[in-house]
Amino acid sequence: MAVLLAGVAVQCGGSSEPVGPSEGDCPELTGRPTADDYYCELEKMVGFGPRLTGAPGHKAFLDHIQQTLESSGFMFNDSVMNFPRWETERTSLVLHTDDGDQEVTVAYPFVRSKFTAEEGLRLPLTYANDPNLSDIERIVLDYARFTPDEGFSGCEIRFEDMATPPGSKPVVFAEVDQNVKGLICCVDQPLDRIQDDYQDFESTMVGRDARNSWEDSIPTLILDQDACEAVADAAADIQEATLTLTGTYNEDTTRHLWGILPGRDPDKYILLGTHTDGQNAVEENGIAAKLVMAKYFGDLADAGVKFEYSLLFVGVTGHMSAYDVPYAGTWGFCNSHKDLMSKVEAALNFEHLGVPEKDSTVPYGYYTTNESGAALFEGTAIMESSDHLPVTIAHGPTPPMAGSAVGFRPPYCGRPEIGKEINTFAGVIYPWYYLNLEYGGLDKIKKKYLYQQADTILSITEKLLDGQS
Repeated sequence: MAVLLAGVAVQCGGSSEPVGPSEGDCPELTGRPTADDYYCELEKMVGFGPRLTGAPGHKAFLDHIQQTLESSGFMFNDSVMNFPRWETERTSLVLHTDDGDQEVTVAYPFVRSKFTAEEGLRLPLTYANDPNLSDIERIVLDYARFTPDEGFSGCEIRFEDMATPPGSKPVVFAEVDQNVKGLICCVDQPLDRIQDDYQDFESTMVGRDARNSWEDSIPTLILDQDACEAVADAAADIQEATLTLTGTYNEDTTRHLWGILPGRDPDKYILLGTHTDGQNAVEENGIAAKLVMAKYFGDLADAGVKFEYSLLFVGVTGHMSAYDVPYAGTWGFCNSHKDLMSKVEAALNFEHLGVPEKDSTVPYGYYTTNESGAALFEGTAIMESSDHLPVTIAHGPTPPMAGSAVGFRPPYCGRPEIGKEINTFAGVIYPWYYLNLEYGGLDKIKKKYLYQQADTILSITEKLLDGQS
């Protein structure tokens, strides 16, 4: 099937931003968290900068999570993992036409694409579906498409799930032959809509004959609609082009974090968690809201409140580098901590909180839901679909959750990984989050909706900890 090219809009590399939380500490809680409490923790998270897996901002934020859990009375632990972090240095595409060389603006490189030499890759440029040229080494052009309802798809890109825990990964491959040495994908969108996107949720691009060896990738660039017009003419005439994509794989580390706040039953857990890596105030802000909840439950425990079940707080890593980290995301955490996960009675995983409205002031506005459907109210099992995109807030053994890589649910955290099904409350409250959103994004957050959604999650967690079904 066609793989969705839906990613998070970030600058490749992302480590040049200043690292450090917003000025000052958030006020101490004085009871149940308020809208200001949640918003302050979100501001603090944004202050660390972009949180690509392993980047300085991500590591500093992980330290902040650890300090928060330890100061809130949680028994803290972590697991450190080595991984190679993919970072680009330079991308370019030059057409060698009869009228001279013409440089084409590149929107972004496909993540984990193979790097070229410094001088780039100079070869004939052709259409991907021309069978008469399969015996020559070449760069090929293909088209993707975009619709508001379906997102990115196409470019003859396919997805094959070859993953078996714990080590192997799904692969993304293009329907091209072994003589294709470079790939250009055109997206029918303007440059300001897609520039600097970072498609971090897929493995690297390979040809159809190399899908068992995803490390043997194809240098791949994504172009906007205007750039594609010039490239299409060059491909039709089989003119030469030079594709350049340079960068590094740097050895790095990242870590899963977890903490336990003991209840009356030390062997039964209610899990509250999500991934820790992200880019801005929207992706991924569930972890910031849950830190406020961790403080709240820690204060209750310190005051002598004893819940029926223990609270397990989990911050998983690898979401922004899912195919380089060896035990990435929820699936990786479950596979590497089966004994811990076997004690989980129910899990709550929410993200992208507080972004309720369409912004009509910018092209392809940033939206998720309308006001009537934005808040998840206590007791609601399914949030109504929005006017534009599906919004799923569901519970049960196998909820139809979007963003399944971060969901604590089967098949990622159920049989056969840990030998049981985990009841899951889960929801990705969809923003159109691969919109080119500059780092920051606090202006996209509506404090009222952030509070309503977070407070509902807190209420559900309290009931579960008390043993209520």
